Amino acid sequence: MPFTRLLTCALLFFSVAATGAAPQPPTLPQQMRAITIDQYGGVEVLNERMLPLPELGSNEVLIAVHTAGVGPWDAGVRSGAINETGTRFPLVLGTDGSGTVVKVGSAVHELQVGDAVYSYSWANPKGGFYAEYVAVVATKVARIPKNIDMVAAGALATTGLTAVQGVDDALHIKKGQTLIIHGAQGGVGTIAVQLAKQRGARVLATASGEDGIALVRKLGADVVIDGHSSDLAAAAKAFAPGGADALLAFAGGPELEQLTTGLRNGGTLAYPSGVEPPPRAKVRIKIVRYDAIPGVKEFERLNKAMESIKAEVPIAAEYPLAEVRKAHERLAAGHLLGKVVLRIPGVAAPASNPAAATGSATGRSYIKGPRTPDRAPLPFSDAVQVGDTLYISGTLGLDPKTDRAATDPKEEATLMMDRIKATVELAGYRMDDMVSMQVYCTDLALYDTYNSVYRRYFAQEYPARAFIGVKELLRGAHFEAMGIAARHGTN
Repeated sequence: MPFTRLLTCALLFFSVAATGAAPQPPTLPQQMRAITIDQYGGVEVLNERMLPLPELGSNEVLIAVHTAGVGPWDAGVRSGAINETGTRFPLVLGTDGSGTVVKVGSAVHELQVGDAVYSYSWANPKGGFYAEYVAVVATKVARIPKNIDMVAAGALATTGLTAVQGVDDALHIKKGQTLIIHGAQGGVGTIAVQLAKQRGARVLATASGEDGIALVRKLGADVVIDGHSSDLAAAAKAFAPGGADALLAFAGGPELEQLTTGLRNGGTLAYPSGVEPPPRAKVRIKIVRYDAIPGVKEFERLNKAMESIKAEVPIAAEYPLAEVRKAHERLAAGHLLGKVVLRIPGVAAPASNPAAATGSATGRSYIKGPRTPDRAPLPFSDAVQVGDTLYISGTLGLDPKTDRAATDPKEEATLMMDRIKATVELAGYRMDDMVSMQVYCTDLALYDTYNSVYRRYFAQEYPARAFIGVKELLRGAHFEAMGIAARHGTN
């Protein structure tokens, strides 16, 4: 079927009562689906089971998980290679993820029900993110960056904190410095390349395979070489004849040892814990091992960095929670371009029945509108409650038969705004009840037009509210994030 260009619009509506009351927590189930292990071993020890929701402490938030990150450290915990003191079975895996806050402890004031958040919590005492719900200390949770969707946020916490703390804290990269990043195609490396370039460094990066090299080059590295080539030392010296200022390593072994010869005397090699084998000590360079640390200030710094560089968070592979074994097998297969993630469809995925989704435990509504450019409201359920997050998606754009614009782009954008307004009012709310709105667009050619029209509309009508902006979607690709589900390229 020929590809049809569409405009997909979505309203992220974090509602408050017309009287100004705070969002109320949704009704929660007694149990949740979770992936647990009862002993250490291979992927066969990963099993799904029902568990009680974790009890919430006064300094914690309960998150309905949307996306969970899958990292090599998870495989290490599963196999027993990483054995935390005091581990109890059954153990729920997962160190990071994203989702929506559904309950807050009595001492938590910075976060509230309905916030879209992401989190990193190593050895979380009340279970990890391979579950429908997770309870985490609030200081290890942050609102997701404005330019990052929920799936990307689920992959970002551990990798992003590791990257920014390596570039900024371990190496103190400054404008004009030369940096070698070894293992740049993975989850941490792809973020580190973008951060280092934003800091003004010249970057030599290693990757593997033509696809890995192409990805890292696209992310901004000045020079990209095959990390398995035999002339790494020569390449490093050619990149910085006087020696590179720093080396950030996300992989070990003989290749790393070759690259260290390209550092200047007094240069610094930094690597996060878990890189195996670790680099050998050398007299002429400084070696720094570090661990990613979550915290309020750390997340604020990461958010600021991600928003300033308009960062891309590559997803290597995505699996539903029930296919966690496949996710770990993919992790073991290697050659990952970005990070592997798990999606938690029972809680955060769009539902086919809007009314059922509205009444779900997470208090979310998912509405997908018909492809007609009119002002009619989208199908909606009157069961929506205060505190729900409304995700409204509809498609407008080019006529599928002629592949020509059905309406003027400005008129079309205005029609969609009118339609969103009608839908919200049908639900019993006003447009100015919302906190923020973001529009997703598949047509890059009309990107600026849509963005300017929506911004102007918002600035004029709702100056006190936040319009995040228009975001382009990849053409011809399946997109599922922030509650929007659409298959592009088909009618």
